[in-house]
Amino acid sequence: MERPYEQIRQMVKLFEYNRLKLRFRNEDERARFIDGWAEHFCETDDAEWNIAVTIMTARRREPNFYNMEKALREAQGIRRERRLDKERRENNQ
Repeated sequence: MERPYEQIRQMVKLFEYNRLKLRFRNEDERARFIDGWAEHFCETDDAEWNIAVTIMTARRREPNFYNMEKALREAQGIRRERRLDKERRENNQ
């Protein structure tokens, strides 16, 4: 993932905007959350990350590692399907 800290901060803002359960007692706790997620998901593909964040937001899942991992697996499947569809269309032409 390019610029993981920036992407995690954007995700936190999106989750808060959509009223998902992110409760931080103070800014230090918020910073620890962002650090933990950035370190854990830094190797994630950007496109898959964006799809997973959309899935988490749309389905109103509680933001935790388990649910994000699940959303990432689903995002990988979506990307795989898109690639296969694209290849099929190219082969049909």
